[in-house]
Amino acid sequence: MKFNDIEIRACKHKPETDFTLKDGHPINFEFLVLKFFTDEGACVETFGFAGRSSLAIGEVSAQMIKPFFVGRDPAYRERNWQDYRRYNRAWNLNQNYCYAPYDIASWIVQAKVADLPLYKFIGAMRDEVPIYGSSMTLKKAEDYAEEAIELKKRGWAAYKLHPPADFDITIAAHKACREAVGPDFRLMSDPVNNFNYQQNLYFGKLLQELNYYWLEEPMFDEYHSSLKSLGEKPIKEPVKAASLLKRPRVFLKDFPKNKKIDKKNYKKEHAEEILFEAETKIKYSGYINRQKAEIEKTKIYEDMIIPKGFNYNEIKSISNESREKFLSILPETIGQAQRINGIRPTDISILLVYLKRSFHVKRNKVL
Repeated sequence: MKFNDIEIRACKHKPETDFTLKDGHPINFEFLVLKFFTDEGACVETFGFAGRSSLAIGEVSAQMIKPFFVGRDPAYRERNWQDYRRYNRAWNLNQNYCYAPYDIASWIVQAKVADLPLYKFIGAMRDEVPIYGSSMTLKKAEDYAEEAIELKKRGWAAYKLHPPADFDITIAAHKACREAVGPDFRLMSDPVNNFNYQQNLYFGKLLQELNYYWLEEPMFDEYHSSLKSLGEKPIKEPVKAASLLKRPRVFLKDFPKNKKIDKKNYKKEHAEEILFEAETKIKYSGYINRQKAEIEKTKIYEDMIIPKGFNYNEIKSISNESREKFLSILPETIGQAQRINGIRPTDISILLVYLKRSFHVKRNKVL
């Protein structure tokens, strides 16, 4: 079975209430409706969000994704996705959400052929799931509270806030909602990447105190280190500043201003340079000490002879760059080898291990 045609409709819905995004611009609900046909007579429909312009996203879908999908077997969902990633990365550079309706259609059409609802085709866990209401970006904290109360009255299971970019209004809105609906009604939050690490650290702790069920998209998914650090254990006991600086996501700029530092006997114009050097030495002290130990270790073998005709190609673990330099220069001792420009200490260590194992080399002698 293969897709043999895809119809794409650009749609717009004007809501009764004016909504804005976090940048303050008004929006309509714009989306695509896609109808997929197969060569075996099956037909399914899906839809996808289209941002500010369904006409623009519809054109992208029609010109760049539809041609890729027509003629493909929906059963090969994973292969289609991997092929699309390469196809897209090579030239088109579409956002991944443009692909979503096509992926969904691949699942639905297979479930339809199997004469099963999609949730059973995937593998059912339950027959019913609770539904929740989700806000748009509202202007005032009390607007969120009023909406949460209304949904609770209608019998909805939960309410998710999409707060504005203003951090103070966000905090007030989440407090107001919890106060309005009581401690047992389920609340969630989706800031849509509004805030930085420090704000999210405070925000996340507040939501925990207010018994929010989840916090969604606290910051951009490209901020891997910041997202990871949100899960670190808090510091509960006094620690030295040097110990804190050794953490990969902690820097001097994050520390409160220290007047004692400012009174040191160095010129102010060099203060930033000196602090940066101190921070670097502390933060990378472990790495620096390991490198020093590695250097001291190799000094012991300074005069160790490397046999003539030694085959560097047999050592698979060293870098290609180091291997090429060894073959070009043909050092006679370990000391000469480690003084070759660009040779890494780790490659010298690997060479030493190989020499010891293969030739039982001792200092100044080959046995």
